Formats: sequence, C-alpha cells, structure tokens
Amino acid sequence: MLGLHSLRHQRTDEDKVKESIKKNIVTGIEEQRELAIVSPFGQDEKLFNTQEYINELEAEMLTVLQDWEQERLEFERAAIIRDKIEESRKQGSNV
Repeated sequence: MLGLHSLRHQRTDEDKVKESIKKNIVTGIEEQRELAIVSPFGQDEKLFNTQEYINELEAEMLTVLQDWEQERLEFERAAIIRDKIEESRKQGSNV
C-alpha cells in the first residue's frame, strides 16, 4: 500500500503529464487556427465545410479539457476534505 506522501508524489507527476498534454493540445489548436480558413469567399465549399467542422471539433475538445481541469480541481478538493477528516479523527482519538 502506498503511503500518503507517495500518492501525492504520484499525483503530482500525473498532473505534470496532464498539464503538458493540455498545453500541447492547446498550442496545436492555436497554430492550426492561424492557418485556418477565415472566409469562405473564393474557397471551395467542401474545403470550407471541412474547416468549419474541424473548428467545431477543436471547440469541443477545448470544452472537454476545461471539464477535465474542473474535475481535477474537484478531486483535489475531495482529497483536502479527506485529509481534514483523517486529522479530526486522529485528534478525536487523542482526547
């Protein structure tokens, strides 16, 4: 069984990996948007529709990333509450 310190260290490493992935995805989206078609004038309709679809997918992916971040924060909040419960139990048993 992993100790609390080991779990926190493992969680920190996971957070670093997740943040790196998130940063790379967002950077990639920003780079692609710079190259994206801004106006349909003079563009092939199929190409424009494809780019519009890609933009929708990118927006959906960003929403998922934001939801993921919110879930991570809720997980951390739950861990803090758990730690407070454990500390209260320890103090209660020492009374």
